[in-house]
Amino acid sequence: LRLKKPTEFRALEADALNHLSRVHYKREDFEKSRSLAEEGLRISTEENYRAGICQSYYNLGKNFWRICDYDNALKYMNQAVEISSGEQDAGLKAKYLNSSGIIHLERGEFESALQHFRKALEIFQQRGDRPGMIECLVNISIIRHLLGNMHEARQNIVNAFALAQEIGDPFGIAA
Repeated sequence: LRLKKPTEFRALEADALNHLSRVHYKREDFEKSRSLAEEGLRISTEENYRAGICQSYYNLGKNFWRICDYDNALKYMNQAVEISSGEQDAGLKAKYLNSSGIIHLERGEFESALQHFRKALEIFQQRGDRPGMIECLVNISIIRHLLGNMHEARQNIVNAFALAQEIGDPFGIAA
């Protein structure tokens, strides 16, 4: 006879699996990282634990991105974007949109990347998240440069440098 664990314990289990997934990702053990994220997703889905589902999709998306499986990377990253909703998830949604933009950038889909970066930038601006704004402005600058619009590229990077200086330049980009 197996007793069902209470939902809060299952959510903690999913969070632990997602944390371990990130640890293995950083160690570049992508197979193990994916396996842990898939197990976290399974438990989160069973418990209807939305935060765990989002984190699992994000972890899976990052793993597939690192092995250059861009179709699966976008599939999971877009699922994370879709599930994140509401004000409490806005910061995560912006992070997921920015990550989707990077995947589109690597696929050479510059207009799609630009759309994702702009959506993420808008959310970061609404939240006053300056580090997020800096990252998006730099990414938009890269796209503008690749599309041959040097004036806009320069303008975006100057704005990113100004923001970095305002917050003490934690990324060292204004050095």
